[in-house]
Amino acid sequence: MKSIMRIVLIASLLFLETGLFSQVNVDATDSNWINYSAISAESKRIYDHDVFQGDVYLFEEWSQAEFTLPNDATMVVDSVKLNLLRGHIEIYRDGIHLQLSNSSFNSFKFLAEPPSISYKSKHYYFQDGDRLKGIIKTEEVGDYAVLVSYKPDVRTVSKENPFMISRLDKDKVRITKLRFIEKDGVVTRIKKKKDLTNFFSTNKSVKNFISKHKLSHKEEGDIAKVIAFAENMTDTP
Repeated sequence: MKSIMRIVLIASLLFLETGLFSQVNVDATDSNWINYSAISAESKRIYDHDVFQGDVYLFEEWSQAEFTLPNDATMVVDSVKLNLLRGHIEIYRDGIHLQLSNSSFNSFKFLAEPPSISYKSKHYYFQDGDRLKGIIKTEEVGDYAVLVSYKPDVRTVSKENPFMISRLDKDKVRITKLRFIEKDGVVTRIKKKKDLTNFFSTNKSVKNFISKHKLSHKEEGDIAKVIAFAENMTDTP
């Protein structure tokens, strides 16, 4: 027990020394609009793609993204990554690798993606009151939205000593996409095809549409097509 406590204490001191929790102000638009967590050279390895086996980032390369700020102003940042493992935004600015505070923006979108797709840092709620939170991919479809959240599963390759992490060890990372339909801030998980048909009160036309076009509940683009079809049916006299 003493040796375990010693390891935990050493790990805590290392995190403090590397500056993982330190804050640095960055003037991005001639106004101090945000705080970032600094990622120092030592602690940066925790975030680096190279120490993992698997896809840690949504995009491998740094991408340009437009942020909507709490005051509804917008700002474009050239080098942005969405870290799926940690569930946060990283930017690269003036030679510094930084983590963006999720509370500093309402949403952002990668400019290489369709404009209807954005990523929001907000809370959604299930019918039972539980929250879906984090940075969530959002595609608006009429009064609805298709949501995707990312669930990381990390397993250490080395099993000799699970309390010691060597810099030579690599972790296997598997990112699972969880899909939801949202309306009025309330979300419904789409785990199987039946969930998609049941969402629209088992409407036979919706079921036939899914079957005819071979749509999948595992593809958010297909879910969006089903929603658009169902909305069009509702609007039709």
